[in-house]
Order: sequence, then structure tokens, then C-alpha cells
Amino acid sequence: MTHPRSNPAAVFSLLSVATSLIGALFLSVESYLSINGSSLCSTEACGVVGSYLKISEPILVAGGAVFFWLLALVLFFAGRYPRLRYLPLFLLAPALTFDSGLIGFQVFSIGRFCLLCFLVAALLLIVAVLYCLATRISLILITLVLVWGGEFGVQAVLTIPPPKAAFANMVFFAHQANIAPERQTNDKLTLIISMHCPHCLDVVDYLAHHPPNSYTLMLASVDQDQEALQQLETFLQRMPASANPYQLLTEIKKGDSIGNLAVRASLPNQTKNSLNFLSNLGIISIPALWIEKSPSDKRIIIGSDNIIDFLKRPDTGNPGL
Repeated sequence: MTHPRSNPAAVFSLLSVATSLIGALFLSVESYLSINGSSLCSTEACGVVGSYLKISEPILVAGGAVFFWLLALVLFFAGRYPRLRYLPLFLLAPALTFDSGLIGFQVFSIGRFCLLCFLVAALLLIVAVLYCLATRISLILITLVLVWGGEFGVQAVLTIPPPKAAFANMVFFAHQANIAPERQTNDKLTLIISMHCPHCLDVVDYLAHHPPNSYTLMLASVDQDQEALQQLETFLQRMPASANPYQLLTEIKKGDSIGNLAVRASLPNQTKNSLNFLSNLGIISIPALWIEKSPSDKRIIIGSDNIIDFLKRPDTGNPGL
């Protein structure tokens, strides 16, 4: 019997299995944490990338964990039985295609980099290289490199348009003009805020003292955490009985007591669309005011001071004097 140390192919085979097990354990831990609302990747970029997924992030992470467990099993038997040596290729090729598309989207489309995604990509590429070294078939390595590079290249030459529903379905509150129709403007303003943003509070507080009257003002939020969503739900439930919704939102933002409310299903989707909308514009700061005077006249203002200065202008119909 040949000792593994004297057989480089066997060593590479064992290393590929070990790397797959590392990936499986890592994603299993992340899957458990994501189910409980936490993550090993706590950066803002991870949250932004996750907001683009059409399936829930915990499901994707759990699927990745299952894949790495299965890959480790297949690599183990492929190392023991030469006739199965091509079997891992049927797992690695589609996995690398999917992975390169995900990484390419982050690099070329949104410019945000999820550390979790890049770590998984690195583990997958290491497994692929070790597998190819174990099989001693250079054609397999060339094939896998071309698969990964091809999908990555596709992302480099494509421009991904913003989701059509992102802007239309991100508003959670709309305040219509309340003066005579002949004095109303056609301007539509959308204020994008966060319940955790002190500068957003400045703008909302200004609106509480100088509510809009000649134009439509809509509110959108980028919040994804449960506490902020419950604050927004509190606002939506109390808003019909409030004479000044902006004052109500100010009080809630300042820490007015809220109950353990069940958040309506549409709210997380609306905040996710707001996050996508700003990301597609390359904007990472809030508050942001999206101004639409006409289909051909649109712009965005960033920062509380700039937004308040705009709202004070006479042509907004609300100089606040």
C-alpha cells in the first residue's frame, strides 16, 4: 500500500476534501447565525449585496453549506475510486459559473464587495485547483478556469439596469399637496431616510414644522433591521390619527415607545427596494431627496443641510418662512 506522503495526488485529494469541509463548516455556522438574524460578515457591503438576492440570504447560505458537504463527500470517493475522478467536475463547473457571476456582479455592477462571498469564492477556487492537481489532468483545470473567466467576463461587458419595481415600490408614505389645484406643482419628491440616521431626523423635524403643501412628498427607508421596521410599522398604524405625520415620525425616531408589532409583509420589500435604488445610483449616503419635476428632469440631493436648503426655496412652494 502506497503511503499518502509518497503519492502527491493522494495528498492533493485529501487537501481538496479538507478545504471543502472547511467551507461546509464555515457556511453551516453562517447559516445558523443568519437564521438568528446575525452574520459573520457584518459589513454594510454584505447587507447591500444581500438586498439584490431574489431568494432569502439564509436559504442561499444554507444551500452553499449543503453544496460544500456534498462536494467533500464526492471528492473523497473520487480520490478512492479512480473511475469516479470526473464526478467532482459536474459539481465544480456549475458552482464556479454561479460564483463568478455573483462576484462579477459585485465588481462591475454595484461596486460593493461582500467579504463572505469572496471568501467562499476563494475556497471554491482552491478546491478546484487541488482537485485538478490530484487528477493530474490539465484539461480539467483549463476547463474550470475558462468557465469561471467566461461568466466573470460576461458581467464585465453587461450593464445591469435598475429593477423596474425598485423605485415604484419603495415608498411607505405619501403626502399629497393640500392647497388649491391651480397652485400645486407637478413636482414629486421622495425623501429616503433611516430610522437610525440623526441627519435624517433633522430633515423630518424640519418637515414637522414646515409640512409640504404644494407638491407631493413621499417617504422611503433603507432600514432592514427588526427594530427600525417596527418603528416604521408603528408610524403606519398611528399615522391615520395624526394631524402631523412628520411630527409623529420625529417622536418615534427620538425613541417614543413602540410595541412588539408584527411588521406587514410589504415593508421589508419596500426598504429593500430603497436600498437597491440608491445602490444603482452609486449613492451610499442618506438622507437623500429624489426630485422628479418631469420625466426628463430628475435629480437627487444628498445631505440634510442641502435638502433643507432646497425645501426652503420659494419655487418649492414651501419656503418655511
